[in-house]
Amino acid sequence: MPIINLKIVYPDYHSDDFMLEVSEQIAEVFATSFRSEAAYQFRRRYHGATLFFDDSSEDYISKRSNKYPTLEEIFDMQTEKELLYIALSQLPQVQARRVYAHYILGMSKAEIARHEEVNESSIRESIRGGIKNLKNILKSF
Repeated sequence: MPIINLKIVYPDYHSDDFMLEVSEQIAEVFATSFRSEAAYQFRRRYHGATLFFDDSSEDYISKRSNKYPTLEEIFDMQTEKELLYIALSQLPQVQARRVYAHYILGMSKAEIARHEEVNESSIRESIRGGIKNLKNILKSF
């Protein structure tokens, strides 16, 4: 069984090394969490996220305001996303699954066809019909 150091996992709570034997699943959860956090920190550094502003913070924000959405825009995007999921839930199950797989999960139509073991043309037709139905549903909102 793997051994983890709680000082590394919980530095705010453990000032000294504290070794603990855990199951494989728990160790994998911690490893996944560390990888995810490292990827997040890399993306934040790569995209130049600024955590602390100096006296010129207003200038910084005004120069870059076209890059970052306002709170109102974020709220609108969230509302649109919620409406989309409500509309998706009103589609027939097969259409909803295929539209979701193609547009939300990014799967190709060929991948969906292989996964569902059907002809690709039926996937294309189903997605086309699903988009048409979604437009009609969203018009009613």
